[in-house]
This record gives sequence, structure tokens and C-alpha cells, in this order.
Amino acid sequence: MFALLLVCLAEGMSGIQSEESLAKTVWNKVEGNPIFTRLNAVEDVVRDLEAKIKVMEKGLLESRSLQAELKSECEELNRLIYGGSNAVIGKEDEDRINHHDRNNSSYLNNNIMPNAQTLGRILDSNGAEVLKDSAHTPSSSEKRISRSVAGNVAFSAFLSHSIDHIALGQVIKCDRTVLNDGNAYNTATGMFTVPITGVYLLSMSVDSYAETHVTLMVNSARVADLICDATPQRTHMELMSSNTIVIQLYQGQSVWMEVTTVDNAQIIGNENWRYTTFSGLLMY
Repeated sequence: MFALLLVCLAEGMSGIQSEESLAKTVWNKVEGNPIFTRLNAVEDVVRDLEAKIKVMEKGLLESRSLQAELKSECEELNRLIYGGSNAVIGKEDEDRINHHDRNNSSYLNNNIMPNAQTLGRILDSNGAEVLKDSAHTPSSSEKRISRSVAGNVAFSAFLSHSIDHIALGQVIKCDRTVLNDGNAYNTATGMFTVPITGVYLLSMSVDSYAETHVTLMVNSARVADLICDATPQRTHMELMSSNTIVIQLYQGQSVWMEVTTVDNAQIIGNENWRYTTFSGLLMY
């Protein structure tokens, strides 16, 4: 009986070994099969795609954040261009903004900064000649936009020497600058060339021992005057006069001080005593 059990056990062990051998043989054949190789390649591709999907999901989240920022900037642009409305931009507004962007160059040239050649002359109630834009008057929002593009404009210049004899019609050239933001004032010519359309504050002062009339000119139009009335009774007594105006100016115009009315005038200036000055500032 015991011997029979041993025989059965031996046959069972032999069967197990045969099954293991068969499994190894089958695995070796499967592993070397082209189909198995392709399956491994497919698994590698799937893993690579999963990694790319994660990257794309991250990019999608970032693009949504950027979209929110762009929407906020669009709303701010809408308020600047269309009169300060706080309403959320709708499709109609977006269409208007897109149209504005496509025509941005012509919009700036034709509306915000009209060429000085389109300016005409008119007379005010006192008969003095002033300048008017015959094509377009920029709105306050356009002025804010144009100023933000161009930056600040301000200058202040003085005459560093005296001029004993200055002829009628001659430009007073303040040859030293204290400030020249925007580099629009030229010390060689004594002229300020308007770099951007806007409302400017202009100021001039003149010191003299003789009767001297000075006019502030804008493209050959008189916009302000001053007089130093040093009569013979005030011999050796210098007189100083000044004038300040606020005026609309347009890009490309020239502004300067010019001697008028009296020929052979006299202008006093000094490096240390800055009596004769010319200044300007873009207000808005």
C-alpha cells in the first residue's frame, strides 16, 4: 500500500514538473511572438499619451486663467474707449473693439492726433487770431489714451545772456533748459514743437530796460502778449512782464516768443538771474 502511494506521488510530481515545463515553453514562445512585442509598444504609447494629456490639462487651466485676464483688460479698454461705461462687454461691444483694433492706425491718425495741416484760423470776440481744428475735436477719453501712449510733455527754458538790440519779428531763443521732458523744445530755434494733441499751459516772462513788446505765437497766430513799458523817465530801471495761458494745441504746431510792435528792443537774461523764460506743460 505504501509503495502504491509512493508511485502515485512520483507520478504527480512528474506531472507538475511537466506542467511547469510546458508553461515555460509557452511563455517563451509568446514572449518572442511579434504580437507580444506590439502589445508592449502599444502600452508604451498609451503611457506616453497619458503623460501628454496631463500636460494638456495643465495648459488648459492656464489658458482659462489667461482668458479671464484678457476679459478684464477688454472691459477696461471698453471703459476707456466708449465713455467710461462700467457695463460688462457684450458681443456688440466686442465687435466694436475688434473693428477698432483692425483700424487702430487710422483711428489714431484721423481722430486722436489730427495733422496740423487741417487746422484753420478763426477770430475770437476781441478780434485776436486763434486756431481751431477744422476736422475733429478729440474727446476726453481720446486725450487720455493719446497721452498714455506719448508720455508726459513739459519744458522750461531761460535766456542765459542779454540781447541789447533785437529786431522786430525776431524770435527770442531761450538757450538753456531747466526741464525738457519729451525733448519737444529746441534751444537752437527757441521753438516748442507740439508732440501730441492736448490742452497745454504756456507761460512766458521778459525783462528789459527799454520798451519791449513780445507775443506768443502758434503757427504764426498770436495767442498771448506782454509788454515791458520802460519809459525814458525810468532810465536804468528794468521792468519785467509775464503772461500765462491755457490753450488747445495740435500735434505738429510750433510755438515761440517773438518781438513785435517795437523795433530795436532789449531783452535781459543771465546764467544766474533767469529773468527771461519760456515754459510749457501738457495738462491733459
